[in-house]
Amino acid sequence: MEAYINERRYRDTVSGLVSGDVALSIPVMKQVGKMGTDRKRTVFTFDDDEMMFLKVLTAQLHSYDDLFTDDLYSFRRDRGVKEAIRRLIRTPGLDGLWCYKADVSDYFNSIDVEVLMPELERDIDDPMLTSFMGGMLRDPRVIRGGKVVTDVRKGAMAGVPTSSFIANHYLSGLDRTMGLIDGVYMRYSDDIILLTDSESSLMEGREMILRHLESRGLRVNPSKEKVSLPGEPIEFLGFIYHNGIVDISPGTVSKTKAKIRRSARSIRRWMLRKGVEPEKAMRVMTRKFNGRFFGKEGDGLSWSHWFLPVINTDSSLHEVDSYMQMWLRWIVTGRHSNSNNGYVPYTVLRDNGYRTLVNAYHARADGSSVRPTRGDGPCE
Repeated sequence: MEAYINERRYRDTVSGLVSGDVALSIPVMKQVGKMGTDRKRTVFTFDDDEMMFLKVLTAQLHSYDDLFTDDLYSFRRDRGVKEAIRRLIRTPGLDGLWCYKADVSDYFNSIDVEVLMPELERDIDDPMLTSFMGGMLRDPRVIRGGKVVTDVRKGAMAGVPTSSFIANHYLSGLDRTMGLIDGVYMRYSDDIILLTDSESSLMEGREMILRHLESRGLRVNPSKEKVSLPGEPIEFLGFIYHNGIVDISPGTVSKTKAKIRRSARSIRRWMLRKGVEPEKAMRVMTRKFNGRFFGKEGDGLSWSHWFLPVINTDSSLHEVDSYMQMWLRWIVTGRHSNSNNGYVPYTVLRDNGYRTLVNAYHARADGSSVRPTRGDGPCE
């Protein structure tokens, strides 16, 4: 960011914005894998300087956060996943409520730009800004496979920084409507949850949600739509709540274990093909997952920021730690055996960069999670 500003690399983009000429290049369309599945997600990207400009612009769009209701928790400065889950678990009589959970299918890329833009122009008193965003979203051209094509519905352009604000805005009408009903409604981008004290109220709320989504050209992912009876577990944003316990959801754990397994197999193949020392291969593996689990300062998507401040048990963390250690040892030996623990002791894992989630959870000093009484030693 400092270099971007000092070298004034923003000038071309800003000049195009001010003059009304084309301000951005043609975006590149990519297919990226979804963790734990064989499915692909469509994302878009511009060159580095243009993406930096869009990041700065998106930060300024927070000044329009007052357009949104308190029930929206995604991509906002004053609320996020921690606040959403804490509101959920502090709901009076939660264990006696009915729950409806839905996920909007391919939300970002299904947003209708021709429906969106008049509403942005109504709510944002900045013609230069709305003209710029409209030009970016309406331009039919993308680069796919190295060629310029025009047959793509881009929607909000998932992967582009401004898509977060657009995703918040496009369903803000639903948020206002659902905020008037009896019950607890929350939305995090494409994830929706509704809690009511009766089945009939829940079904009425569900119909309201589905009708609104249909009117916006959207639909619910049927595999992620669920009604939970009072007392049943409730899953939201990768968490699961049941009888006062907040943990990481089984689906999230399963996807993470699949990612660990695939990465270990890939790294061992690379190790054998290149003749790399096992210790180096382990460091490659630990560095990759340390980034995912612990991130860097300001990384809101790492587990240390997303999960650890909210959960009040380390059960799933023990499971993931054990699985990670098993596959780290497998990288070295190429087999799963009880003897691996002696052949590749925990100290070797630690010396090559491995860190446990359980230790990180217990080491948190801010008191934001309810700490269990289990020991915080390494999980073997």
